[in-house]
Amino acid sequence: GKLYRENLKKAKLDLSEFLMMCRNEGYFDLALLETVILEPNGKLSLLPKEQYRPLCPEDMHLKPTPDELLANVIMDGRIMEANLQAVGRTRAWLEEELDRCGITDVSCVFLATAGRSNPLCVYKKCVFREKDRLE
Repeated sequence: GKLYRENLKKAKLDLSEFLMMCRNEGYFDLALLETVILEPNGKLSLLPKEQYRPLCPEDMHLKPTPDELLANVIMDGRIMEANLQAVGRTRAWLEEELDRCGITDVSCVFLATAGRSNPLCVYKKCVFREKDRLE
């Protein structure tokens, strides 16, 4: 609840720069903060007041399932065989999933990701045509 002008001065930080750094961390209202520490690398470490801290599953007595890493199985039209294997998928599975997405040629795919329990997520290559350009 206090701003120490002398500490800002010692750090060669003016008030508007300090406020900007707080906003960059998502705090537009200093009243939400319990403590702010200027670290040796010049960045701020912010500790919000208890009632403004982000809610986490433990607060609600939940046990969420862990996230899994997704693998890039197609990059710029090339199938990444090792990545496909790493997530326990086969080329036949990949071709079937691409077919479901209406993709018959893998060269049309910019990026495709998958995991052991995640579905295939496909990003097609975008072709920019001169006639599509905004004037």
